[in-house]
Amino acid sequence: MFFRKLSLLILTAGLSTSLWALPVPFEEGTDYDVISEQGSVSKEVLEFFSYNCPHCFSFDPTMENFLAQKPEDVRFRRVPVGFGRSTWERSADAFVLAKALGKGAALHSGIFNRVQTLNNPFKNEADVRAFFLANGVKEEEFDKALKSFTATTLSKTHESLLKKFTITSVPTVIVNGKYKVNISHELDSQRFIRLVDYLLKLDMY
Repeated sequence: MFFRKLSLLILTAGLSTSLWALPVPFEEGTDYDVISEQGSVSKEVLEFFSYNCPHCFSFDPTMENFLAQKPEDVRFRRVPVGFGRSTWERSADAFVLAKALGKGAALHSGIFNRVQTLNNPFKNEADVRAFFLANGVKEEEFDKALKSFTATTLSKTHESLLKKFTITSVPTVIVNGKYKVNISHELDSQRFIRLVDYLLKLDMY
């Protein structure tokens, strides 16, 4: 009996050692950075982006692939940035208005197409208005959304998040309020999805 227990202890220790010896799939400082000691209470992925950013445009299919596979318990939010640039700020306005009108997902690719593919950025509010009217939004609906509590709240929330995470470039992806994904041209869609999944679960172990 003694030798049997001893054998089990040795086997258990061996399994534990082998598990710890498994290579970590992603490396801090290379694949991601820790930007905060305290993470979010619930699972969350934030994407800071701009419709005027070519890299964001090329990265968007990767984000869409992630969204198609995103677990239900993970909250995802896009946060538009303006960085004080007029056309970027108008695009951020368009994003907020689309969300306020309940058309965020429906108009997302259309806004990217206008700004990037057609090289026709929003120069002023009139451009933004014309875009929404051309996409089936009535003028009174647009005016109501423009002054709505939803639009105002979203804009303030975005501004707060930009300051909180000190965003200086896009695209930037933050996981659980604690990890920043290091996005490079070598980061393909499936590796990105695996990396985000890894970071979402990192503090569970």
